[in-house]
Amino acid sequence: MHNSNRKAAPVRGTTASNSNAEKSTGCRCAAQLHFHGFPPPPDPFKGPLVEYLNARPGWWGREYLCAVLGMDERTLRLQAEHSNGAVIFSSSGSACGLKATMHADEIEVRACIAELDGRAASHQRRARDIARAAKLDGVAT
Repeated sequence: MHNSNRKAAPVRGTTASNSNAEKSTGCRCAAQLHFHGFPPPPDPFKGPLVEYLNARPGWWGREYLCAVLGMDERTLRLQAEHSNGAVIFSSSGSACGLKATMHADEIEVRACIAELDGRAASHQRRARDIARAAKLDGVAT
C-alpha cells in the first residue's frame, strides 16, 4: 500500500513542527464569482467596448477591436455578452464582427437573434443527449 498522502510523524524528543499542518485560507468564492478564477463580467452598459461601438457606427472586426481596446478575445466576448443587448454580432458575409445595437437596422438585429436562438437550441439538444447517455433521469434540460 502506498502512503504518500500520510503526514510524517514528528521526531521524538523535538518540538513538533507545524510544517505539515494544513493551512487555512479564506474563501475566494466571492472574488471569483462563477468564473473559476476569471474576473467578473463588466457592469452592463459600461466598459470600453460598448463606449467605442456607441461612438462609431458600423461593423468592427474582433481582432481590430482587441488591438484598439487593448483586451483579449475572451474579455471582448464577455463585454459583448454582458452589455444588456447593447452589442450585436455577425459571423457571416461582409458584415462580420461587432456593432452597437443602436446603430443596427432591424434585419441585422433579427439575424443576431436568430443566430443566438439557434445556438441555444443546439446547446439544449446536446444537454439532453448527454443526460440520456449518462442515464440521468429527471435532469432538467
